[in-house]
Order: sequence, then structure tokens, then C-alpha cells
Amino acid sequence: MKISVSFKPTFVLGLGALLALVSPFAARVSARPAYNAIMTYQYDLRDDKELRGTCLYCHTEADGGDLWNPFGEAMREVFFEEGNRRVPETLYETLKRDLDSDKDGYRDILEVIGKSFPGNPKSKPEQSIAALEQKLEDMGGLEAFKPRVAR
Repeated sequence: MKISVSFKPTFVLGLGALLALVSPFAARVSARPAYNAIMTYQYDLRDDKELRGTCLYCHTEADGGDLWNPFGEAMREVFFEEGNRRVPETLYETLKRDLDSDKDGYRDILEVIGKSFPGNPKSKPEQSIAALEQKLEDMGGLEAFKPRVAR
């Protein structure tokens, strides 16, 4: 039994145009909430409305996309170096490298503590480096950012 299906050219063109418009946003929408939730929890951003729920930690655009900022590039390198690490491990290992990804004078870990974007040189913590170093020490150092289980 042979079944024959035919579509009008306008339907096929319309469907193709719709898919072309929607497909770039599909991956962005499906991945973003999970990554934001992990970062918000691990970097303790729950009380910060500006930093919570944004992709600017790693991307150049607030809604994510293909363009990565310097911190995002460092994270991507860590993520892929041992065959796709898990996101919490990637966040921790990136801070462990002790980089100043955006070359603004603040190490990435201090920018996380100071609630600024480590991949944007125009975004700097309001506190001094010495104050942030003290806060890091009071938190228990880098170990405060180790992946942890949700309570």
C-alpha cells in the first residue's frame, strides 16, 4: 500500500519560514533556566535582582546566545577540557583558576563575591579588593564555591 501526501508550495514555504524564525530561540529557551538556576544557587545570587536570571555572567547579551564574554570563554574551556564537565563543577573549576577574565583588576572570584559580572570590564564591585579578599577568607575561601547539594 502506497500513501501519497502532497503539500501546496505556499504551505511548505510558510512552514519553513516559521521554523527558521523559531529555531534560533528554541535552544536558548530550553537551556537557560537550568544554567541560571545552578549559577544562582552556587554563586549565591538569590537576593540580587540584577544578577539573578541573567546570562551576562557568561554571555555578552542578557538573554544568552552565541556570543561569550571572557568569563564565559574561560568557563567553556573548563567545561570541555575533560569531556563535558557538569555545570556546577565547571563553575567551581573556573574560579579555582584564579583568573581576572575581563582584565579589570578584580579576580573573577572577587567579582562573584562583590556581585558584579566577571566577564565585563565595565562591571566592578563597589567594595575594595582588600574588603573582598577579607570576605572571601571569612567565607572559607574557594571551598565556599564547591558544588553543593540542594537542601
